[in-house]
Parts: sequence; C-alpha cells; structure tokens
Amino acid sequence: MDDVEFRAHRGEDEQVGSALGTAVLGTVFFSGLSAGPTAAADTLWIVAAMISLTFLAGFLLPRKAGSVHPARRPPRG
Repeated sequence: MDDVEFRAHRGEDEQVGSALGTAVLGTVFFSGLSAGPTAAADTLWIVAAMISLTFLAGFLLPRKAGSVHPARRPPRG
C-alpha cells in the first residue's frame, strides 16, 4: 500500500468512527429520554469515559514517528 492509499483509508476510518460514535451516543441519549431526565447525564458520562480512554490510549503510541521496537525491526540489507 503506498502513501496515497494509506491516507485515503485513514480518512475513511475517521469518517466511520465519527459516524459510529454519533450513532451510539444518539441511541443512548434518545433511548434514555423515555427513562427520565437523566438521558443527558448518562450520555455525558459515556462521552467523558470515551475521551478518557482516548487520552490514555495516546500513551501507547510510539514517542517518535516511525520508531519501531528493536526486536520487531526488519533486518537491514
């Protein structure tokens, strides 16, 4: 896969992720409306949890762009 294809697929992944997130949060919110006035609070807690998980997942990323663990680095030559 070349660089142009990678960028195109990355954009598609972001669009799918945004659409799924909106659908899930909308479903939680609107299904909670029938249960009472806590629909907004429930949705807010889910959003806060998702943001927290995303923040923590950022620490799993490599420190430098393109850095690979030495054991997983392909042999040179």
